[in-house]
Amino acid sequence: MYRDGTWVDELRCPIPARLCPYADEVQNWLVDWVERIGGPLDAEARVRLARGGVARYAGRLYPEATEVDLQVLAALFTWFFLLDDACDASRRPRPAEVAALCDGVLRLLRSQPVAAAGTRPANQPPAAPGTRSPNRPAARLTSPPPTRSANQPAPRPEAFDGPLRRMLADAWQIPYHRMSVSWRNRFVDAVAHHLDGVVIEATNKATGRLPSVAEYIALRRATSAAYISYALIEFATGLPVPDAIYHHPAVREVAATANDLLSWFNDLLSLDRDAATSGGHNLVLAVAREDGIPIEAAVRVVVRRWQRSMRRFVELREAVPSFGPALDGPLHEYLEGVANSVRGTMDWSLESGRYRNALPATRRPGPVVRAERLPGNA
Repeated sequence: MYRDGTWVDELRCPIPARLCPYADEVQNWLVDWVERIGGPLDAEARVRLARGGVARYAGRLYPEATEVDLQVLAALFTWFFLLDDACDASRRPRPAEVAALCDGVLRLLRSQPVAAAGTRPANQPPAAPGTRSPNRPAARLTSPPPTRSANQPAPRPEAFDGPLRRMLADAWQIPYHRMSVSWRNRFVDAVAHHLDGVVIEATNKATGRLPSVAEYIALRRATSAAYISYALIEFATGLPVPDAIYHHPAVREVAATANDLLSWFNDLLSLDRDAATSGGHNLVLAVAREDGIPIEAAVRVVVRRWQRSMRRFVELREAVPSFGPALDGPLHEYLEGVANSVRGTMDWSLESGRYRNALPATRRPGPVVRAERLPGNA
C-alpha cells in the first residue's frame, strides 16, 4: 500500500541538504512582520504561521543568503503562500475574481514602489556584480504609508487591496531598487506565468474540466511557482546570470526537470487534500483517470516517474556546457540554487506544519529526506 506513506522511502535524493544559519531567527521575525504589515493575527493564526516555517523553506533554497536578504525572501514566500490560499480557498472558485486579483498583483510589480522610512533608498547603488549584497542591519522591510496614493497606480480596490497588497508592496521594495531592469522583467514574467496557471486552474475547477496528464504537467510547472524561486537565486547570491544563459535550452531543461521533481513530490504528499479540494489537479489523480487505474496503482506510477526524472536531472545538470570562466561561476551558483529548490522543498515539506499531517502518524519520516546517490549515478 503506497497511500500509507511508504512512497517517501523510495524517493532517494542525491542533492545534499542545506539550511541558512539565519533561518530560525528570520522565522521569528517573519511572524512579527506579517502582523505588523498585514494586521493583527489571532492566536491560532500566529501558531499556524510559526508552524509553517516558511523562513526555513527560504533558508533551504537560499542557504548562503544574508540575514536581511533572507527576510526579504521569506516575506515574498509567505506572500505567495497567502495568495495561493486566497485563490485556492474554494473548490469552485470564481475565475473572474481570481483573474482580477492576479491582474492587480502584476500592476503593482510593474510599478515603482514608494520606499517608506527605514527602507533602502532608491538611489543607493546595488551590490557590485559578483559580490554578495552587504548585510546592513538598518535595511528592514517596513510598512508603506497607510494611504492608497503611496502605491499608485493602484489596481482595482475590489480585486487587490488590503493586507495582501500592503505585504507585497513592502516585500518588493528592496528587490526592485537593488536589481537590474532585466532581472525585474524576468521576475515579473515568472510571476505572470505562475498567475496564468492559477487562473487556468481556477477556470478548470469552476467548469469541472479535468486536464490530461500532459496538460497537467505543463500547468503544474506554472502553478508550482518554482520559476519564481529560480529568479530569486540571483537576488540571494548577488551573481547575475545573463538572459542568454538563463534561457539556454540546456539550462531551461534542468530547471523544468527540477520543477517537475518538486511539484510531483508535493502532489504525492498532498494527494488526500487534493482529492477533496483540487478538482482533479494532482498528477496522481490525472494518471489514475487517464490510465483507468486505482489511486494506489497511480501512486506507484508517479513514484517511478519521479525516480526516472531524478536520474535525468543529475544527467542534465552534468551536461550543461561551459560558457567561459567569467560566466561559469554565476551559472554554477544558479544550478546549485535550482538543485536546492528540489531538496529544500522535500525537506521543508516533511518538517512544515503546512504539510506534515498529510502522512499517517506511523509513516511520518524524520525532518529530512535521506541523501543517497541513485543507482547508476555513483
